[in-house]
Amino acid sequence: MLPLNTVCNASMTSQAVDHYAIEVPAGQRIVVECAARGIDSKASPVLILADAQGNDLQVERRGGVIDRTIAEAGKYIVKVHDLTF
Repeated sequence: MLPLNTVCNASMTSQAVDHYAIEVPAGQRIVVECAARGIDSKASPVLILADAQGNDLQVERRGGVIDRTIAEAGKYIVKVHDLTF
């Protein structure tokens, strides 16, 4: 479980989707970004914000950011993978 206001320095697992759990209070704004381009990576990251059951709530396929205010408190999952796996 990653606490809010965290920078996670990790490498993406080849041909897989990496999952990061976060606990978010109601009304909290979250911003998720994968800085692949900023470090000159060849990865084309896909970011997905999902609910605790794994249902996708928001998907960013263009290497941007997920910026969302959470309506209901709870556990959320950030999924990260390369566009071409």
